Amino acid sequence: MRLRFSDRRTGNREALKIEGCGATPTLSRRRCELAAEGCWNAIRHANAATVEVRLEPAGGRAVLLTVVNDGPASLAGEPGIGRRMFEEMTLAWDLQREADRTVLTAVVPVG
Repeated sequence: MRLRFSDRRTGNREALKIEGCGATPTLSRRRCELAAEGCWNAIRHANAATVEVRLEPAGGRAVLLTVVNDGPASLAGEPGIGRRMFEEMTLAWDLQREADRTVLTAVVPVG
């Protein structure tokens, strides 16, 4: 599944790609909100030009959401809405810098 959006800085209309949807249950509102928040934070706060989203089964009752982007990771500053969303809506989440990418992972309950 590919979601299209327009990045005002670059004009890129295909910077967001979602893989693995066929292997998971239908996307729930929670997973959609978290995926969108991870993408928009990468663009807004990390100035990312590209963002990829993957959804994979993580046991019987959870999905692993992975958001990878080419912007720098930052948890500096006061927690915002996005960080609170991840803390309240996931079983666990993490944000790490790996080589030249930032990787956000979250274990999201199914249902």
